[in-house]
Amino acid sequence: MPRFSLLASLCVGTVLITGSYSAWAQVTVLPALRTPYGVTLLVKLALALPLLLLGALNLLWVRPRLARQDTVGFWLRRAVTGEALLLTLILGAVGVLTSLEPARQVVSQQGRAPERLLTFQDTIEDVHITLTIVPGRVGSNRIVVALTDRRGTPVRNASQVELRLGALEADAGEGTAFASARGDGTYVLNDALLSLMGQWQIQLVVRRPDAFDARTAFRFAVTAGGASGSAAIMPAHSTGTLLWGGALFLLGGLFIVTSIPLRGGRTSTGRLVVGSGMACGIAATVFLVTLQSAGTGPRASIRNPFPPTAASVEAGQRLYAQRCTPCHGPAGHGDGPLAAGLRPLPADLVVHVPLHADHDLFQIIHDGVAGTAMAPFGGQMTEEEIWHMINYLKTLEQ
Repeated sequence: MPRFSLLASLCVGTVLITGSYSAWAQVTVLPALRTPYGVTLLVKLALALPLLLLGALNLLWVRPRLARQDTVGFWLRRAVTGEALLLTLILGAVGVLTSLEPARQVVSQQGRAPERLLTFQDTIEDVHITLTIVPGRVGSNRIVVALTDRRGTPVRNASQVELRLGALEADAGEGTAFASARGDGTYVLNDALLSLMGQWQIQLVVRRPDAFDARTAFRFAVTAGGASGSAAIMPAHSTGTLLWGGALFLLGGLFIVTSIPLRGGRTSTGRLVVGSGMACGIAATVFLVTLQSAGTGPRASIRNPFPPTAASVEAGQRLYAQRCTPCHGPAGHGDGPLAAGLRPLPADLVVHVPLHADHDLFQIIHDGVAGTAMAPFGGQMTEEEIWHMINYLKTLEQ
């Protein structure tokens, strides 16, 4: 009985702690408790409460009396039978849970927004731009760009309307496409794929033979669409890491406290339990330290927080002329006036910039490149200035 009670206490504590974390991961939001998964989970918890009470009864009342009262065996049999029945029902509930879609996914599907138009407007280089995205959901979308001049006359002579689409919350690269002219000042791109839910950015470049390029950018949220909408509500990675680290700390504390009646490390069983508790504590520390380090530093942003609007590109161009032209040259080909005396030669930015993600470019500018003449600019430029410069650098390939 003492050995069983020790093992049962550790198992019950472990199930409670890890089960709480699992429930958060699968439910995430309170409205999800009204789904079939959420209701089944509540039923399972309701069955677990009397099971815990029976276990407490056996531990605190039955066990101390077993050695001196034969009649207590009757109550032990009744309690164990009740526990077995409750465990069977709980296992049944768990089986049902494994066949159900997680509660957070069901709620996200139920809360899908109806189809809507996403409309954006801007005026650049005397061109008024109206951009429309339909339906603004995961999957295939239609993008329409309407161009008018200052008098409201449709701009029909655009030689190229370039669209670049990229997800802001995942480093999945950018897709470039060109809208087709309809002859009335509107340019259409059909079957534009928005493959992920979340924040997206669309960069628009309008090229005309008789004027400067008009360049702007818009950001928008892509909502759930079709079957892929099930992932609309996702547990936050940082919150999950924090909660899992806390769960490991609780597990470590549970094992260490349980080892006290076993005289700590003076018995083999005590050493095993204490060692398990210390291992949980070390793992929890690693999780929490990783979370702390992941949330700091210049690599925290996956994508540029500033859209590449005309104002941002212009600001980046001024900064480039001040900081970068002497080495990389006015067009970014690595042929500035100081380039000949540098070893290795400065990089051709027209070639190299498209090969790197936003956060990599930020890191290079912020920290420099060891073994080259590329000095760190983190102490000379603000983070905002570096991001504006990156927006300009991405236009050099044009």
